[in-house]
Amino acid sequence: MAPVATPLWEAVCLIRDFRNVRRRPTGFMQGNSKWRRLLCTQRNDWRLWQVAVLFHLRDAFRSGHLWLRHSRRYADLKQALVPAEVATTTPALAVPRLPRDWLTNRMTRMLAGLERLAHAARMGVLAGASVEEGILRTERIAADPPVGADAFILDLYRRLPEAGEPLPHAFE
Repeated sequence: MAPVATPLWEAVCLIRDFRNVRRRPTGFMQGNSKWRRLLCTQRNDWRLWQVAVLFHLRDAFRSGHLWLRHSRRYADLKQALVPAEVATTTPALAVPRLPRDWLTNRMTRMLAGLERLAHAARMGVLAGASVEEGILRTERIAADPPVGADAFILDLYRRLPEAGEPLPHAFE
């Protein structure tokens, strides 16, 4: 755990131990956080505070401030890095040795993709897009949820237990 995540971890421990304390810490939130604003307007909402903690926990895993042992996705980033000496002696790694080589490769691939895009635009075969006055215009993709999805989602939310409660048999 990175030191910056200590206040968040203390809040997680409050939820884990199911301690409904009067003063819930918000030190893990930034000053302009939407969660901080919501919690200021609804001061005694335990569930809202729990959701805020869980969202910040998710972000801490994504950023690498917190990590999980034996996890592929949220492991300690220091364990995932390959030392430079190993990278240079292992031919199986598809890592360019010099940053200039990597940038050159990426630039070549980007230019080839732009050429394909320009060719498709000249031929008029861009799916859901067109070029007007030299500007690429794309059509907005319409959301098309299946019929009954709203009722299904609401039913799932009603079935969720409060944080800290044991899961019912149906969720195991």
